[in-house]
Amino acid sequence: MLPAGRRRDTPQTEPPEVPPQWLARLEHLQKGLQDVKYQIEGAPKDERQGIPFTDTVMADELPLNCRTPAIAEYDGITNPMEHLSRFENAALLHRYTNRIKCRVFVTKFAKAAQQWFNQLSVGAIGNFQEFRSLFLHQFASSRKLRKTELSLFAVRQKDDEPLKEYLQRFNAAALEVPTAIQEVKASAFSQGLLDGDFFKSLAKKSVVKFDALLARAAKYINMEEAQAAKKETRGEKRKEIKEKTPSKKPRVDLRERKPPFQRVNAVYTPLTVPITQAFMAVEGKGLIARPKSWRDTPQRPKSDKFCHFHNDYGHSTEECRHLKNEIERLIQNGYLQEYVC
Repeated sequence: MLPAGRRRDTPQTEPPEVPPQWLARLEHLQKGLQDVKYQIEGAPKDERQGIPFTDTVMADELPLNCRTPAIAEYDGITNPMEHLSRFENAALLHRYTNRIKCRVFVTKFAKAAQQWFNQLSVGAIGNFQEFRSLFLHQFASSRKLRKTELSLFAVRQKDDEPLKEYLQRFNAAALEVPTAIQEVKASAFSQGLLDGDFFKSLAKKSVVKFDALLARAAKYINMEEAQAAKKETRGEKRKEIKEKTPSKKPRVDLRERKPPFQRVNAVYTPLTVPITQAFMAVEGKGLIARPKSWRDTPQRPKSDKFCHFHNDYGHSTEECRHLKNEIERLIQNGYLQEYVC
């Protein structure tokens, strides 16, 4: 028994050694708690340094099936509006949210565009509308200026240029001015004509509407082509006589070939606008290629109707099966969804 006031000495022991797997588990739990804290309070500013997006933009989780659109990268040189239109069409197809659009859009930047984005201040972009405005403002100098109706008056028929080729050039220029009205196009086309038979016809009896001008031009184009064919035939006959080869078979005109095959779809997706308007929405964006014009062959359609897709006579734009097939192909690939019923 110990004397009063004296304590028993407690032996000193070392703390138990913690197994390595427990330490790893503890570190994992601490990291998980930190991630939860970031999701609630937002990441510390030092960890978001250099990111122009706000916490709101970064909050949305990417869907498991999220894919970047299959469009070319933007380097700051080409038209920014065309790149933006292609991206927004793809975003509509993939159903990106406003915040996800911000983070996916930047993945399609390269060179000057990427450098510009990296220099933006932290939190400069809070939604896609802000991102869109900043993007277009920065690369406004690369934007293709929209042509006005005055540009049509600069299109003039060249010396020795057939009426048909002049009409095709004029129509291509008119497609870049969708606001041009019928009367302005008719006036610009007439002023650009050479002093030929068609010009004299318009001088005697003018037309106000461009569609009426196209119908009358078709007759003079047919006349020019018939005269050219006759002249070519005479030249071939002179060559045959000169060579004294009467038994030689006449050359087959290599231009004579059947028009391109046009597949007929069983059902076309209903549109809320005329097909001509849908065509104008994608014209010049690299989504649809113009077909070759009809050649002077026996199979060529005999009609005064004009097709803006073929840029030639034979049928109207609204009747063009080739154009309908191309528009249907774009719709099936996710484009032009804003015009689908």
